[in-house]
Amino acid sequence: MLPLQIISYLYAFGVHLRLMLYGKNILRSHSLGKPTIAIGNLTAGGTGKTPLTIFIAKELAKRRLKICILTRGYGRKEPQNMLLVSSEGKIMLYDVESSGDEPLEMAERLKGDSNVSIIADANRIRAARWAIEKLNPDVFILDDAFQHLQVKRDVNLLLIDSTNPFGNMQLLPAGILREPLSSITRADAVLLTKENLSSQEKLDSLKNMIKDIHPTAKVFSAKIYPLDVVHLNNKIEAIDEIKANKTLAFCAIANPDAFFQLLKAENFKICATKVFPDHYRYSQEDVSRIETLAMQKGANLLITTPKDAVKLRKLNFSLPCTVLMTELKPDEEFLNWLLHKLNL
Repeated sequence: MLPLQIISYLYAFGVHLRLMLYGKNILRSHSLGKPTIAIGNLTAGGTGKTPLTIFIAKELAKRRLKICILTRGYGRKEPQNMLLVSSEGKIMLYDVESSGDEPLEMAERLKGDSNVSIIADANRIRAARWAIEKLNPDVFILDDAFQHLQVKRDVNLLLIDSTNPFGNMQLLPAGILREPLSSITRADAVLLTKENLSSQEKLDSLKNMIKDIHPTAKVFSAKIYPLDVVHLNNKIEAIDEIKANKTLAFCAIANPDAFFQLLKAENFKICATKVFPDHYRYSQEDVSRIETLAMQKGANLLITTPKDAVKLRKLNFSLPCTVLMTELKPDEEFLNWLLHKLNL
């Protein structure tokens, strides 16, 4: 037996034990005192949690509801400290090492919306109590919280990447699964993300698998679309003009293949790609390596993701470095279902 598989068996034992303890109420879940939406996945990242969090926050804020996003802020310098990243649409913390890349990305995408605040804290219960006292939100959104069983939720949303649903079907670290597929039964709704990058055959097979495991689950789909291309200084470029350039694409996200696939589907001239580990902290030396590879491949432009952009703005580039801004669009029925579920 391979060492990774041995560790996976030990990990699986720990997961099952934890689920059993919560199931028997030996470990208890706590209410946050306000309607709570949890967004998460079964795999190690890359399903579109951040874009969906942004989408839901915007839609609820349009209805004049005060939203507070609670996020752990993976990779933060001091994850045990509570940090107010964004308060009522105003970014309070631009330091990505303190806030984490995903909280800062959300803050930038939701900047100016006075109905949305973002708190980064590993202790979501503490953060929620502070938020109720200081911000008085109407709704909490828990980012990356499918496994965060300490908190009760009114809506439990499970995201599955339709381009790579479960990897090799093994638990971490031999595979990408955080939990067994049977945990799908905890979801109120399942969203199959990046539907437009997957095949109909794969989507149908995935829907059938979900219905076999959780017959009563609501199953929705979500597509990902490009919005704009912007430079690191936030200057907007016309997508058609950018597409004409030979481009090197790079990123440090959980599912880089989906990013590259989207670029190719939108007819960007990608002549090379470079992948870094998820949540990677870039250095000036990394920029030099990226630009050297670009010149070797004949690229005169770089393109990356919004999650990467928040970590790159303090670094110097010789080549233009652009960011593909995208939007996640769930089925129209999804939002109506969510509002009904929350009694809003």
